[in-house]
Amino acid sequence: MNTINILILCVGMNISLISSMVISMLIAEEKEKNTLRTLILSAVSPWEFLAGKVLITFLVSEVINIVIFFSIGCDIQYLGKYILITTLVLFSMIEIGAIIGIISPNQMATGVFSMPVVMIFFVIPMFAEVNKTIETIAKFLPSYHMNIMIARLFKGETFGIESTRSIAIILVWIIIAVIAFAFTYNKRGLDK
Repeated sequence: MNTINILILCVGMNISLISSMVISMLIAEEKEKNTLRTLILSAVSPWEFLAGKVLITFLVSEVINIVIFFSIGCDIQYLGKYILITTLVLFSMIEIGAIIGIISPNQMATGVFSMPVVMIFFVIPMFAEVNKTIETIAKFLPSYHMNIMIARLFKGETFGIESTRSIAIILVWIIIAVIAFAFTYNKRGLDK
């Protein structure tokens, strides 16, 4: 296994597992302990509460991505584009994790609800090279396009039309996740 594949594996695990599961567990914990209602009564808006949880998750995941980058021994010239690529996918995964947190009644259920998400966003892109059907499915996932862009970046290829398409798909996922989160939040709220 070469350095690029190890990097893609580690970053994929961080973004799929940590970012989506941490935010969902943080939200579910507050729901389970019934502290959300107290926070809301103390003039903390639900959006401020959520922003605090997202900020923690984002910073932890971003720091881990950078630590992975340096621990694998990657050249620092790629750091800026690497952070850009991983940050875009990180946003979509945090939003998806927040949706899971709102839907989940407690922390135990969060783990159960998160596993299909991990399977879709982490495992499917890993097996895309093995099977054409899986590759077709993976082409719709932001994590697959992140993997492709990271591989291109470290092979020294320039970002051309293929990368523009990959970034567009990642941005579409961010928009879809924001819309889905807004819909779920309006239907369920944070304290239900």
